[in-house]
Amino acid sequence: MNILIATHFNLSESLLGAAEMIIGSQKNVKAVTFSPDEGIDALKEKMERVMIEWGGEGLILTDIPGGSPSNVASLLATRYPVFILTGVNLPMLLEILLQREVLAPKELLKTAEEAGKTAIREIAVNK
Repeated sequence: MNILIATHFNLSESLLGAAEMIIGSQKNVKAVTFSPDEGIDALKEKMERVMIEWGGEGLILTDIPGGSPSNVASLLATRYPVFILTGVNLPMLLEILLQREVLAPKELLKTAEEAGKTAIREIAVNK
């Protein structure tokens, strides 16, 4: 499955870089950034360019619900058969990259969402 990570600033590039540091180079994964000096149209153009390159199929991961990358992803979903998952974090991304060729899309989304949530926890240090 093709994976597009779309976030504010360079979070998408950093997440992909960290994931590749841990599990190695990945194919069919793109990071798109929404820079402070860009408008929504520029972001839409970048994301749509990736969708066209991939034949319109894939999974779009975004940082926050209601943010510009998520809104553009939702717009693209009206034209392309994509899945969207928001709230991307490194554990979620790793799970997706490791399981994307094994699990069906809906099962992959569920597993990735759970991995992202499970990784959020307090680590008690000398209370």
